[in-house]
Amino acid sequence: MELDVLVRVGERFYWFEAKTGEFQAHIAKYAGLRKVLGLSQKESFLVLLGMDRARTKELSALHGLTVVNQANFLEAFQEVLSAHA
Repeated sequence: MELDVLVRVGERFYWFEAKTGEFQAHIAKYAGLRKVLGLSQKESFLVLLGMDRARTKELSALHGLTVVNQANFLEAFQEVLSAHA
């Protein structure tokens, strides 16, 4: 398994996975990997291209990841960075 992007900002790490297609087979694995990495939901992003915002919120609540789409990714990440500042 590979990580798409793992970055450090200050003392915190943020993990980003992006999927352009089928994600259902992988989302439980990502939720487990988040725990292995010791990251919170707010530090773990799954970017699903083309997914509507309502569905991303449902998936976030269900799987303990911050699920976003390409339209709200930057806003969500900036919100997390501001909260951790």
